[in-house]
Amino acid sequence: MRPATDESHLDDSSWTPYGPLLQPEARRPDIARTIEAEARLRQKNQVTLPEAIVRALDAAVDDTIVFEADPAEPGVARLHLVPRDFAGSMTGVYGTSEDVLAFVRGERAAWGE
Repeated sequence: MRPATDESHLDDSSWTPYGPLLQPEARRPDIARTIEAEARLRQKNQVTLPEAIVRALDAAVDDTIVFEADPAEPGVARLHLVPRDFAGSMTGVYGTSEDVLAFVRGERAAWGE
């Protein structure tokens, strides 16, 4: 049985066993259809992304992909490609790694006071 949803951009015809599909206006315009592909979870929690998904994400070697699981939707996970422009864009903003570590240690020490 399909779980109820209150998301306005979804309708009953968009439901699949893998979860709701976005309506056409919310999809990438350069992809003509919804992409579904299967992958098996291997030892050490490894997954190889199917080629169709890699192409749909426009992913490349060494890209960062974030997996998101919401406890309100058991058995459903979404993945997001981190834009390449974001990688390393905040380096040094909060000082060096040592500066950040010293700050965190100081904060944790203050908890005990």
